[in-house]
Amino acid sequence: MGDGLYGRNKIQPRGIQRGSGIGGFFGALFASLVAHIGWSIPAWGLLAAHYLLHWPMWVFWVALGLWLGYVVFVTVVVVWGNAMGNLPDESRPNKNPYSVQSDSEVFKQK
Repeated sequence: MGDGLYGRNKIQPRGIQRGSGIGGFFGALFASLVAHIGWSIPAWGLLAAHYLLHWPMWVFWVALGLWLGYVVFVTVVVVWGNAMGNLPDESRPNKNPYSVQSDSEVFKQK
């Protein structure tokens, strides 16, 4: 009792079940890296400037590291926010007088 409509055997729609797909932090990180690949263009321009204009190589690595750090930070915040939104609600007593009750609760009433 208390497991919601259809109890523990409720069927989830396909694709929503846990364990399916890539999922997890590294899947979200990969998707975020692909989505933000355009933001790394300045770093690649600095790499070209290193070979063409003999600029120092550390400028390229700093720019690439800043891009990667930003993407990892945003991914951590999104994954954490998703995990916090999926926490179960705290259990509260059922105050609906018309809801189904267990036998022990029915016989305790006056």
